[in-house]
Amino acid sequence: MHLSSTRKMTESKYLEAIARASSGSGRARTQDIADILDVAPSSVTPMLGRLSNRGLIEYESHRGATLTEIGKALLEELSERREVLERFFQLMGMDQENSRIQAMRLESIVSDESYRKLRILNEELESSGEVEMIGFSEACDLLHTTEA
Repeated sequence: MHLSSTRKMTESKYLEAIARASSGSGRARTQDIADILDVAPSSVTPMLGRLSNRGLIEYESHRGATLTEIGKALLEELSERREVLERFFQLMGMDQENSRIQAMRLESIVSDESYRKLRILNEELESSGEVEMIGFSEACDLLHTTEA
């Protein structure tokens, strides 16, 4: 996906809100999405149109939105990226809450290559049995030597 970082992040937040709002009824109403995101309902409708045009959701005015299989897959990918980033920050010594916050900020803007290298680095650090709190510069050195 080649979108600007801001647009990609915004779309991911909408997809998460749609998933959350539709969990009980199967469809996410515009008002429910607006409440979750703390935005005006009038700002939700244009984004639902864009997400629908991209095939990420099915949207019908006055009926709400549901994630398509493509939208669900993208949401799953973003969730996996968040987990990898969160674990990386924890390995760097960051507490759980700050790790979660940083991972949420970066999940939709980290490049595919960086994501793959972080995932591999996390696995290597954890499988070595020597998961010490290493410094950021040491982690960057490891990232550069890790094969994708």
